[in-house]
Amino acid sequence: MKTNRPHFILTNSLTLACLAALLLQFAGPSAAEAQSFTFTGRMNELRSHHSATLLADGRVLVAGGLYSAPLRTAELYDPATETWSYTGGLVSAQLNHGAVTLADGRVLIAGGSVKGGNGTIPTNVAQIYDPATETWSTTGAMRRARDSVTLQLLPDGRVLAATGTHGQYFETSATAEIYDPATGTWTRTGNLGVGTFDQIDASLPDGRVLVAGGDNDNVYALRGAEVFDPVTETWSRAGRMSTDRKSAAAASLADGSVLVVGGLSFNGGVLKTADRYIPERNRWVPAGALVHSRWLARLVLLNDGRALLVGGNNTKVSGARPYADLYDPVLNTWQQLPEMQQARNYHTATLLLDGSVLIAGGVGPGVQTDSAEIFRE
Repeated sequence: MKTNRPHFILTNSLTLACLAALLLQFAGPSAAEAQSFTFTGRMNELRSHHSATLLADGRVLVAGGLYSAPLRTAELYDPATETWSYTGGLVSAQLNHGAVTLADGRVLIAGGSVKGGNGTIPTNVAQIYDPATETWSTTGAMRRARDSVTLQLLPDGRVLAATGTHGQYFETSATAEIYDPATGTWTRTGNLGVGTFDQIDASLPDGRVLVAGGDNDNVYALRGAEVFDPVTETWSRAGRMSTDRKSAAAASLADGSVLVVGGLSFNGGVLKTADRYIPERNRWVPAGALVHSRWLARLVLLNDGRALLVGGNNTKVSGARPYADLYDPVLNTWQQLPEMQQARNYHTATLLLDGSVLIAGGVGPGVQTDSAEIFRE
């Protein structure tokens, strides 16, 4: 019996180990292991302050931006080959511009800044990219130069451009205008109650557009929000966030609410809290808090209804971070994820057709990067 007992224990230990391995195999990777960032092909240029727009065929158009000066170049990312290739160059080099895919699949970029004097100045230039010919052409100029402008596609195919800064000294604007792709022209629409820039904007399920927070000439960061009605072309108040925010991140969620997270507060502090706008109640509710405070981060709605937050600064002056977090709208909680491969701010994050997310370019640490990475679950 004594000679057989060690063999009996060893055999059972091996059996248990095999069973555990089989259970792990069938259970699959843990949540932390499944969610990961991996480098993909590098862009052809170092760039930040650019736009990234998903095309109908699944490729991503990255346009303009900044390196040592505003960039005229544009390139395409192909998820099938994980490679970047140059496409037609912009007519005018622009950065901090708005970008939106039109109903016919073309891409409109407008506003932002261009080279001027010893730096950059706001612009009213608008351009259209045609994926069929891979060329850019100018379209009607906006009625006002707008740096840090936001563009939102309206239900009827027109595009709303709201707020931003204008003039040599980057004064904030309370004006808004609408672009009509059929005529290639911009027309004035109702003014906001408060001028702002570095605000967030998001589309609502009924076709209205939410603008919240930001900065203006008198107040460093704002709490207020307004909603644009494209039918009446008027703005109305939309409550107040729990705190003032500028340079926050935002995304429209699957249930029609809008999530706003992080940013800088009135006193310059970096925020880790989040708010959620409920359109049917016209009010804001708390939406949990991050582990790390953040501004200049990017927020993307995933196919499963959760929202991915990537990058940004966690200090007021500088300090790009590789942080990543996932928001669960059902539990109203944030989960800290494994870090990105590259710390970055002034980057872009784009949901691809397969549900993965492309994170491209930006600054971090200290200089523009040409790196890109993919988030997969």
